[in-house]
Amino acid sequence: MKRWILGATILGMMATTPGAAFAQSEGQADEIGDARIVVHDMDALDLEGGTVKPLGTVVQGRMPAKTRSLIKLRANFVDEIVESANAL
Repeated sequence: MKRWILGATILGMMATTPGAAFAQSEGQADEIGDARIVVHDMDALDLEGGTVKPLGTVVQGRMPAKTRSLIKLRANFVDEIVESANAL
């Protein structure tokens, strides 16, 4: 158990410490820097464009199910009143 905790601690410290970074020498920067610079002249170009829209209509998915209420509304309780009177 102690080895596991020690290993986890060392691994965690190694993951959180930053690594060393070395800068390029000036000679390498000049050689690479010239190859990466690209200049585009857009003054002479006349760009025209439009948007592409889908054709057709939107189709809806399933319609929600229509269910009836499980509760019945009753206007009178005559049957229950008669039964309770007979039970007395």
